Amino acid sequence: MKTTIKILSAAVALLVGQSSCVSTNDNDCTVSAQERNISLTIRIPGAATPFLTRNDAQGSRVSGTPDSRGAASRAIVEGSPDDTAVESVDIVLFDQGGGYIRQALPSEINQVAGSADRREVRVRLPAGVYEIMVFANSAARVHPIDPSVANTREKFIRAVVEDMHTHAGNKWNADPSSPGYAPFPMWGTSGVQTVGQSSSNFTIELMRMIAKINVRQADTVGNFTLASVRLYNYNRYGQIGRTTPLHTVDIPSGSAHAGNLTFGPATYTDPGLFSTDPSGHKYIADEIFLFEAVRCAGTGEAQLNAATALVVGGSYTDPYGTIFADCYYRVDLQDASGFLDVERNGRYDLRITSVDGPGSDTPDKAFYSRRNDMSCTIDRWDEDDVATVLDGDKQLSLSRRQVAFDRDGGSPAMSITTTDYRGIVVEVDPASASWLTVGNYTPGALNQTITVMAAASTVDRSGYITVTSGNMRYKVAVTQRKDTWITFDKRYAYPLDGSVNNFTVNSGQYGWTATVTANPGGAMRSLLNIEGGRTGAAESCRFLTYDDLSNIISSVGNTIPFKNTVTVTFSDRQGVCPDKTIDLMLVSGVKAVPSNCYVVQHSANPLLIPVSRANDPTILALLGQSGTAQIAPGVQFGAELLASDNPLGLSPTSCIADIQTIGTGDSGWILVMMGSVEGNAIVGVTVGSGANRVKWSWHLWICAPNNIPGPLNGNSSLMDRNLGAHATSWTNTPDVNTRGDKVMGLYYQWGRKDPFPNTLNWGAGSMSGIFGNNNNTIAVSISQTNNLISNWRAAGNLWDNGGSDYKTVFDPCPAGWRIPRQDIFRGTPTGVWDRSSVYGVSNDYKGGYYPATGNRNAASFFIGKDLRVWTNVYNNDYSGWGGYQGSQFSGTSHQWRFPTVDYSRSDFDGSNAVPVRCVKI
Repeated sequence: MKTTIKILSAAVALLVGQSSCVSTNDNDCTVSAQERNISLTIRIPGAATPFLTRNDAQGSRVSGTPDSRGAASRAIVEGSPDDTAVESVDIVLFDQGGGYIRQALPSEINQVAGSADRREVRVRLPAGVYEIMVFANSAARVHPIDPSVANTREKFIRAVVEDMHTHAGNKWNADPSSPGYAPFPMWGTSGVQTVGQSSSNFTIELMRMIAKINVRQADTVGNFTLASVRLYNYNRYGQIGRTTPLHTVDIPSGSAHAGNLTFGPATYTDPGLFSTDPSGHKYIADEIFLFEAVRCAGTGEAQLNAATALVVGGSYTDPYGTIFADCYYRVDLQDASGFLDVERNGRYDLRITSVDGPGSDTPDKAFYSRRNDMSCTIDRWDEDDVATVLDGDKQLSLSRRQVAFDRDGGSPAMSITTTDYRGIVVEVDPASASWLTVGNYTPGALNQTITVMAAASTVDRSGYITVTSGNMRYKVAVTQRKDTWITFDKRYAYPLDGSVNNFTVNSGQYGWTATVTANPGGAMRSLLNIEGGRTGAAESCRFLTYDDLSNIISSVGNTIPFKNTVTVTFSDRQGVCPDKTIDLMLVSGVKAVPSNCYVVQHSANPLLIPVSRANDPTILALLGQSGTAQIAPGVQFGAELLASDNPLGLSPTSCIADIQTIGTGDSGWILVMMGSVEGNAIVGVTVGSGANRVKWSWHLWICAPNNIPGPLNGNSSLMDRNLGAHATSWTNTPDVNTRGDKVMGLYYQWGRKDPFPNTLNWGAGSMSGIFGNNNNTIAVSISQTNNLISNWRAAGNLWDNGGSDYKTVFDPCPAGWRIPRQDIFRGTPTGVWDRSSVYGVSNDYKGGYYPATGNRNAASFFIGKDLRVWTNVYNNDYSGWGGYQGSQFSGTSHQWRFPTVDYSRSDFDGSNAVPVRCVKI
């Protein structure tokens, strides 16, 4: 994009009229009569940050990546066209001794294509050695100056700033749509430069004069209503500090500063200046602008009476409900270090944290009062920490004045430039050379970016790095703390359900700013807290996710469930500590069909389990509460890990990494995130608390990607392993992948959907963690998933539906599988039972290998005594019929003996727990 500002003929005439040298020292006026075309690139502070949606009381950015200088400017609305407006550019030349030479007007001003923060200024200047000073948006103040009076740099600057005062109402008009608005004045200097006989190009950094104050109150302050703000001892006149680049504050002696403060107050009482935040609190933002003022010197009453301060007014409600309508409180611009300078291009956010009394009844009384009824924090924003050293026309610039590490160490970058032909020399303090090093360093280079490196430390330590270029030298202080300046507490993952989520930040005494630095697929819609800290307590950092739980096609362009990390970077506002990042995993899930068991690969996409299963009409009828839902509409349900064969429980290195609830009532979901290893787990949905809180539960069978259960080589519809097993054979070797507990699978009481664990041990013995429960109702079987019911007598319709292929609501097999009928082990094709296998038998036409699992009951287990698997056939006397292969334990080996037929059916007490071999539906 190219935007050109046309120069009026009257201005050109002014240029011609002021082209002569009027320096007070003609010897310093080294100007050639021949003029050259000069291209100046002027850079607006912070404007490279894109204009983003306002999302808080201050209109602060909520996402995006700042430019290389750190944060965006803090003028109007950051990065907006009004924030970066340049309506005029004036150029003034001074000789090496500071004598006025001439003014010049550019022939055109073009916005640099693709860059919001740069303008290319074309101007004709004489060849010579002088300082180029650029004034932006200041034509009305620069043009009327008489150079015969303002004939030095200092006098000229004073003439500019004396006329550069606030507008009507003692406030800078920052509303671009209102009469009297003017863009913020900016200026910058090239330092002493040589304009040669050919075209020259220079880059000049601009700096705004204006600072801004915003006032709001914390969400927790409910007994105060903000109504007015008054500014006392404010500076109505601007000033220019000579720094290059113009990032740091330098208020020169003799300029308008604390000694020329206007007592005030400047009043902000118009209700139209205030807005209301989502919590119903009034706040004032982008309205109070003022000029620089150094912090007030001295102590005691004199310091307090002369300091720049605010008086905040509003109504207060005491603990007894009494309302005090007109209450005023003094608030000083100070932090833990004391009173603050008011710095150009700065922003000061006053946050009211508590109000404990009615304050004073008039603003002036509040200013002079020492009552402390209102507690506030002042969060200050600053430009980058840039250091500059000058030696005549030479300049050494460093991007950091200091480097700080916390316990973890690190390797931050530091940019160094010099105009001295002898280049850059970097040396580490010998006393700290044991822990402090410099990388990417090229001796003698004029422009380079080095890294400052420190290892982890358990002690506080300090040192410095010396940067030298010719006669210029700067010592960069380096410190390392033995602790971490900021810590986080987060969930394993967050669902993409459009809700407001949060994690906890604890930064101790430091203030922080947060920026989203990686956001794959736009999964995070916005970061709602972009700054905080200095409270000494943990804070909640909130964010809003994209809203599509099972398919974010419109965001990432595909229909694959999303599982990726968003990175948020935290910076210390004081510039003392290194940046820290937190990675937040955002996920959508695969919607599961109703079932009691799910086979999932470890590390797979998350699974969404519908909790509506608990309200299945068949289940409600068996519970005797037809028409009364276990999970009523709108009820907030919970989710628990009820059992796991991994001792880590919920962990990324377990079989289940995390579980979360989504929504309410029976339209909700349980979001299950898989861990990195195989295993078995039971996840339950709960309502309320107590022994009966579990309303339904699901078995998660997490398998390795290359070990998913299925039919055996197409020879059988039976599964190739017992339900819950992670191996299909047993070699009785130390190999963890084929040991007994991997191949035996899980144990089920007939008619119950929830499994019980197996064991590595052979022979009889007591059970660990399994105990009897004489209450054998359906309700207990649902709520007490881990209890083996000693006198369990299942109803016939829990697994059996007259011997059909129907899968009942209590069937424990995964979706697409069911408990087999009794005749499947005998049916065609028959196949041959191989009796030579170790610790079991096999038949490729009947599902492959069957280990001698025996059975478990409420008192003991009998592993290896025989081989049993349940069928779906119900027996009135014993509760169940199971397939059976007899066995005999003899010495150190197991010898198998079989009936004369390939399959025998055995009546077996259903209160015993034996494995299940599922069949494909």
